[in-house]
Amino acid sequence: MTTTVDPYADWYHQPLDGDDILAGGSLIFLTLIFVPLYLLVVAVFVSAEKEIIGFRYLISMAVADILCMIQYALLNGVAILTKSRIFYIDYTWFACCFHLPLIAWSRLLAIFAPHSFRLQTRRTSYALCIVFGWIAPLILECATHFQPFITTFYFEPALYGMTNDNFANIAIFILLQHRLTLGGASNRLLNVERK
Repeated sequence: MTTTVDPYADWYHQPLDGDDILAGGSLIFLTLIFVPLYLLVVAVFVSAEKEIIGFRYLISMAVADILCMIQYALLNGVAILTKSRIFYIDYTWFACCFHLPLIAWSRLLAIFAPHSFRLQTRRTSYALCIVFGWIAPLILECATHFQPFITTFYFEPALYGMTNDNFANIAIFILLQHRLTLGGASNRLLNVERK
């Protein structure tokens, strides 16, 4: 039986220093500034969503963005200042990513089929947001999160950033991909110079 040694255990038993306070405090400070500003934008969207159909999709995206700010800034700032690990899943990140093509599709529909887009009901707009912006990411998260081929990233307060347990394999993959890309680029440059 092998035991894993936590390389960051010493950091958790030391008192807060200036770097910890700066890192954690700035994350919390930025969250306290930008979440209320974003809520103000959402209030404008809500007041005008009856006339401007595209705002319905932007409201859903704004909720996902606010949840991301809370998860990746506020909770991480608290984790640094309390020197404790906070477990969370990547659902909010998936929700933000799934909203981008949904909004792009709504913009495309508004351009190529403006009449049908203008006649879209609130129920249809919000149903599309719920299905493609919230339920589909949840299904993807549940289907992939605990699979052996997925490398799960998590926030490590001692590093003030994201890390994973399988960093060596990812680093090797990135280096190999980078080498292949550079190798292909240098071969293309040599071929151009020879011509």
